[in-house]
Amino acid sequence: MHINGLKVVFLGRGNMGEIKEMRVENKHHFFKSKTKCVVPHLLGFPLFILDNYQESNQLNPNNNEYATKCMIQPETGFAPNKWLIGDIGDCLIGRHDGKDFEKEEFLILWDYIDHTLDLWGNDEPPSLDIYTVKSFINYHKDSCSFNSETLSDELKIKNKIKILKEKGIKYFEESNFIMAFINFNKANHLKDYLNHNSFSAEKELINSLILNIANCLNKLNLFDECLDFLGENKVENPKFYFHRGIALANLANVDGAYEDLDILKDEYKIPYDQLNTLIDAIYKGNSIHLRNFTKKNNFTSYDDIIKLNNLKRPSRNIEFTKTIYEKCKEIYYLLGTEKESHIKNIFEEIYAVYGMEIMRNCYYIIYDSNQFMEEDLELYSLAKLRLEKYLDGIGGWQN
Repeated sequence: MHINGLKVVFLGRGNMGEIKEMRVENKHHFFKSKTKCVVPHLLGFPLFILDNYQESNQLNPNNNEYATKCMIQPETGFAPNKWLIGDIGDCLIGRHDGKDFEKEEFLILWDYIDHTLDLWGNDEPPSLDIYTVKSFINYHKDSCSFNSETLSDELKIKNKIKILKEKGIKYFEESNFIMAFINFNKANHLKDYLNHNSFSAEKELINSLILNIANCLNKLNLFDECLDFLGENKVENPKFYFHRGIALANLANVDGAYEDLDILKDEYKIPYDQLNTLIDAIYKGNSIHLRNFTKKNNFTSYDDIIKLNNLKRPSRNIEFTKTIYEKCKEIYYLLGTEKESHIKNIFEEIYAVYGMEIMRNCYYIIYDSNQFMEEDLELYSLAKLRLEKYLDGIGGWQN
């Protein structure tokens, strides 16, 4: 909880009423509000609203346009009757996850909701896809506007870029990745107004914006968008390959993720222990790949592996993973003499992925390096490193 209270947004009654930030104490009755704003939740803003926040003797109507639009239902584009014709009055809107909610956030959110309502003017209702984080981000990705004063000279442009970047960093540190993206993205668009000399001088700043945007997209699980963005904005920086590798791995493009891992390891000399996030994503990508592969080929064993590996009994997992490894090795070497190379390749994939499932869980080191073919040695070394870290944590095999 915030020592000085939580920041929420006051929405004044009437059509386009007053909007202002205010703080409420931790015991304020706002926190007892059970009125969930459905569309904002779908867009990544976990908002609740408190109506009739305070009594008023004003003659203003008791409807509240800002609040009512926040309460629309995705299936109809209308708010419940209470909000359309009821006695709503002044409202407070804020987050129930302990994070501040600011006026800037509300206006950005409200602008998008207003945009979705325009889409209901067509003959058919819009797709529910408009109420997703992906649609919200894509809408704001290209809808950046700046006032003429900001664009009046180079110094103001550069200062504004730096201010937006700092705001983005603040939001990112608060795990508010949507608002972090919006601020980084605005700064990135603003760079297009710099002249050539200023652009070159601020290259490091501009590159950092690109990397921050990619990081935000990955944090929001928008991996396709991250790849598209990095494809349009190449930066010679290890973080570029790290963020791209994360996106590729989460899209089960394990080969592409491995290429980026190799670049980080071989060209930038980044040690493995600083790449654990990417390595974990690659393991996860292999799992996704195997799940898709087994379903496509009518295999049923993958779910059994997951269930067994999730057990908290290492001894059972050790025996199980050992058995799986033996079976995979047997299939691999058996088909190694097949003339049909594509069949061999399929089972090489099974062998590799099952092997990585074993290593991911750190329960069994696969015998000795001499049992690996030459191309598997690097994978073995990686598994051994992770296994040693695991054993250090539990005190050795005897546990």
